[in-house]
Amino acid sequence: MEQNVIIAKSLKSVELYALKKKIMRKVYLIWFLRRISSPFLVKTFFLTAALAEASFYFSLPDIFKNIFLASGNFPTLSGFMIASFQHTDAISKLFFMGLMFLIGLFLHQLYISLYRRKQQEILQQV
Repeated sequence: MEQNVIIAKSLKSVELYALKKKIMRKVYLIWFLRRISSPFLVKTFFLTAALAEASFYFSLPDIFKNIFLASGNFPTLSGFMIASFQHTDAISKLFFMGLMFLIGLFLHQLYISLYRRKQQEILQQV
């Protein structure tokens, strides 16, 4: 009976050690990724990956060519953009909205980093 209890305790401690090791690997991975990457680089990577994925579904050169052909003046261009967005399929609209969101995050991070740099310069001058 005592042997069974000892074996059960040793198995439990082995399982707990394995669980602890598994958790700590994840913690170290997250710590490492945070140390080597900045939010700006991560957002740049996701934006680049999204644009690369978009090139498989859409002909980006044709889209830009049509935009430049319709860009006689601003009302014509805005009307073209609205009409083309209205007449596209749902998956393209979702993809476009996702790209706009990623571009917004990218620009926000760029603004924040430039603002912080300017604040640091001001503090160094004082």
